Amino acid sequence: MDVLRRAPGLTLEYRTISRRTIRVPTMRSSDGRRCVPNLFVDGGIWMDGWDQVGNFLMKADILAIEVYASTFTIPPQFDRHTSCGSVVIWTRP
Repeated sequence: MDVLRRAPGLTLEYRTISRRTIRVPTMRSSDGRRCVPNLFVDGGIWMDGWDQVGNFLMKADILAIEVYASTFTIPPQFDRHTSCGSVVIWTRP
């Protein structure tokens, strides 16, 4: 999460998920509400949720991060049609 702290368009917030409080990135949706962006790792959707990403990815493993805060700029392969943006993390081979 520290890597995402300075990403434009993202704000880290504390949210309660499954009775645990975790930090998750949020952004503004196309209708102006706060939302949790979709997460993709190495081109595929990350199904385990934001609360698990820190257990699998270390800062040293991350090659690049793409943040699509506007639904108008999301490439089709990273658009889940949720009215929220997407974050794409690429890891080192």
